[in-house]
Amino acid sequence: GKRYIKPILPKQIDNPALQRLDAVINNKIISLVLLCVLLIGSIIAQLTSTYSIYIQHAFPQLGIKAVSILFIINSLIIVFCQTPFVSLFKNYNTILMIGVGSFLIGIGMSILGLSSVFIFAISSCVVYTLGEMIFFPMAQFVCYQKGAEMKKGYSLGIFRMVYATSRV
Repeated sequence: GKRYIKPILPKQIDNPALQRLDAVINNKIISLVLLCVLLIGSIIAQLTSTYSIYIQHAFPQLGIKAVSILFIINSLIIVFCQTPFVSLFKNYNTILMIGVGSFLIGIGMSILGLSSVFIFAISSCVVYTLGEMIFFPMAQFVCYQKGAEMKKGYSLGIFRMVYATSRV
């Protein structure tokens, strides 16, 4: 038979805010996507706190120029490629694309950890950025699409809250 996950909150909830939260939590797909957002967001938080320090120490001959080059590459890819890139993958299975994006982010971070030559840091940036461009739009779309009909904005709010929490 089917196995059911026990609801986190009791069946009868008087508080409307808790009722909306319960509806989001008990949607298994949204819960899984939100867990992924929390984990991937924590990886991104490392980029804002330690990435520039790591790059400067890994490539002392370039110093801050190395960080600048990588941030410029990241920005240019996002500005010029994100919309066409997301449009390219919009008809694929969104859950699969979330997994592919997560995988690319992980591969990009692994390449960075193993890079001893700056070209590997550049390739890490490109792979990581491609993963980021797939993961976040697809994850946000799933939270919107799978949200309750009259509570889609609430689902997106929970998505943003989880992402913001992961950055702390």
